[in-house]
Amino acid sequence: MHGVNNKPRMKIVRWNEHALRNLADREIDRAVAESVLGDPGHEIPDPPGWRVLMRLYHDVGLGQEMLLRVVVEDAPEEMVVVTLYKTSQVQRYLVRWLAMKVQYDPETDTLTTCLRDERIKESEAVRPGVIADYGHDGGLVRLEVLRASKVVETTMEMQFAVGG
Repeated sequence: MHGVNNKPRMKIVRWNEHALRNLADREIDRAVAESVLGDPGHEIPDPPGWRVLMRLYHDVGLGQEMLLRVVVEDAPEEMVVVTLYKTSQVQRYLVRWLAMKVQYDPETDTLTTCLRDERIKESEAVRPGVIADYGHDGGLVRLEVLRASKVVETTMEMQFAVGG
């Protein structure tokens, strides 16, 4: 959806009564919830047409870091907040989406980059010697490089950087 000058236009956000009750009952700051809607740190598909938007934040009332999860339903002109909740179970919800693993197998000379721990639905050779595995949500799960020693300079050493 685009507005003037072809800039993306934000969808209207509508809060259903259930979500508003949960906002109060679960003592979630609406400003924090709206910041997650505008700029989620992480997003995963849920049932078709729904998404879970997530971001870590410091809950002043609890005095600790929490993960806020906002479930939204996408409609053509609006995004409806279905429910939301905060949890301290960050590992449970984020690690499976964030933990990336890279493994080299010298016996088979394959380099596998696992982007997330997810069941694989299908695979495809995207280039000669490169196999991409996709999850049930259609997202990329893993990349496998065949004959990795011919492609990668040093298979026994890896540098990793996280940009901010």
